[in-house]
Amino acid sequence: MITIQFREKKDAVLFFQYLKEHDHPNTGLVHANIIFEPEVLVKINSDECFDAIISTVMIPVLLKYIIKTVEVKWMKEMIRDMFYFTDEEEQRQIMSIARAIIEGEKQELPAAIKLNEYMPRDAMIENALKDFLTGSVSFSFESFLQFRLKDYRFRLARYIEAAIDEYKLEQEYQNFVENLRNYVYGKDALMDTVHLVYDKEFKFFDRNFNEISKEQLRYLIDEQLVKIEDLDVESLVVAPLISIAPRTIYLYTDDDDHGLIQTIQNIFLERAVLLPMTAFQKKSK
Repeated sequence: MITIQFREKKDAVLFFQYLKEHDHPNTGLVHANIIFEPEVLVKINSDECFDAIISTVMIPVLLKYIIKTVEVKWMKEMIRDMFYFTDEEEQRQIMSIARAIIEGEKQELPAAIKLNEYMPRDAMIENALKDFLTGSVSFSFESFLQFRLKDYRFRLARYIEAAIDEYKLEQEYQNFVENLRNYVYGKDALMDTVHLVYDKEFKFFDRNFNEISKEQLRYLIDEQLVKIEDLDVESLVVAPLISIAPRTIYLYTDDDDHGLIQTIQNIFLERAVLLPMTAFQKKSK
C-alpha cells in the first residue's frame, strides 16, 4: 500500500481525479480512497503486482500532478518572491516565456539551448519518484517535494531567470519600436511610396521602381535619429525608412520571418504591405 498525505483537501481531490482518469489498463486494478480526517490522505492498493502499478500508474500520475500543479505554483512564487515581479500581467508574460523555454519552443535563445542540454525536467521528477517509490510507503507529499526535488526546483529557477532575461529584451524591443513608430507618425513623409525588396539583401525603389542608391539613402537619413536609443543610424534599412516615413511601404520578400521585415511591419503597421517576390517581378517590368 502507498499512503500519501496532502496538506490541503483540494490537492488530494485533484490527485485522486488524475488517478481515476489515468489512461492505462492497470488503472482498473488500483483501489484508492481519500480520507479527510484527522489527516488528508490518499491510500492506494492493488491485488496485482504492485511494482507494475507503481511504474505504469503511480509514477505517471504523480508526474502529471507535479508538472500541472506544483510546477505552476512554484514558478509563480519564484517570479513574485525571488525576482520581485508583482504585476500580474508581467508575471503572466514571464510564465508564458518560461513554459515555452521548457517545452523547447525558444531554441534560438542561448540560455534555452544550454538548459535544454541537461536532463529534461520530467525525467528529473520521474527518476526521483523511481528512487522513492520502491514498495509500500507512507509519506508526506510536501516533504517529498522539499527534500527529493531540490534539483528540479533549482532547474525551474534557471528557467525563470532565462525567461526574465528574454522578457526584458522583448520590453526593450517594444519600447524601441514604439519610439520609432512615434517618430514616423509625427513627421511629414518625404516620399508617398517606397518599394522595399528583400532577396538576400535589401534594395530600395521609388514609386516608379527606380532603384535608390546607397549614397542617396545615406543622404536621406535624418540627423535627429541619433537621439533615438539603440537605433543604428549607419544602417541602410531602418534608418532611411524612418527618415523617409513613407505613407506606404510595399515589402517584397519570400522570407516573412526575417527580423528586419518584422520590425518594419511593427513600426509602420498598416502602412507596410507585405507581398511575395513574384509581385515585384510583375510590377517592375
